[in-house]
Amino acid sequence: MVHILNYWEQSPEDLLVASNADEVEIKINGKSIERKRGTEFPNLLHPLFKFSLGDAYQPGVVEALAYRHGEVVAREELRSPQEAERLQIVPDDASIVADGADATRVVVYALDKNSSVPPYEDRRISIRVEHGTLLGTPTAHLEGGRIAFYVQAQEGQQQPIAIHVSAEGLTSGEANLAAEAETGALPFAPFDARNASLKFVPAKW
Repeated sequence: MVHILNYWEQSPEDLLVASNADEVEIKINGKSIERKRGTEFPNLLHPLFKFSLGDAYQPGVVEALAYRHGEVVAREELRSPQEAERLQIVPDDASIVADGADATRVVVYALDKNSSVPPYEDRRISIRVEHGTLLGTPTAHLEGGRIAFYVQAQEGQQQPIAIHVSAEGLTSGEANLAAEAETGALPFAPFDARNASLKFVPAKW
């Protein structure tokens, strides 16, 4: 993996990158700047990579390429953020159980024309949920261009849960969550299913 830890704006003096690869190369608008091994926090299993940019910063695209045994194994691009244009809704789950208790987290992002998240976007959004329950307030402020809340299914409902978010000056966002009928069986995550045969013995005190 490789992940750029800075925002790409306002000419950062240094660029920090996290990776579990041997080397990382930085390119700015397609031009290679430097390729090196991790040097920061050397006691970590995978030290961070620090790149001193000097005057190399340019608005546009910065790319980190991770190398292992001389081959590129991962890459990440980061674009200079522009003005926010629209809202996007990303639920953690595509469906929840209609038992009156199941819920899922929903994240709202403000996106610019490049589908990047403007890091200082903090305008207020309005949230509306149909055929479900919003666990929180109907208005909230974006923090770092995003905000999360929870949505819960109503007991016995059959209609999809419709989520609407809006903000002044931005294109609204919409998403639907399917409501699954309650079966009485507990839903298992992949980890639970793999370990369903485990037996737990009560402790004796």
